[in-house]
Amino acid sequence: MKASVIVFPGSNCDRDVAVSLAAASGTAPQMVWHA
Repeated sequence: MKASVIVFPGSNCDRDVAVSLAAASGTAPQMVWHA
């Protein structure tokens, strides 16, 4: 399964979501800048 986390400036929960997705899926998600 592929997953991405959208990164917004000033947000502090993107890393938490990435860690949770990695734990659930077994693969690291791609971090994508919001622009």
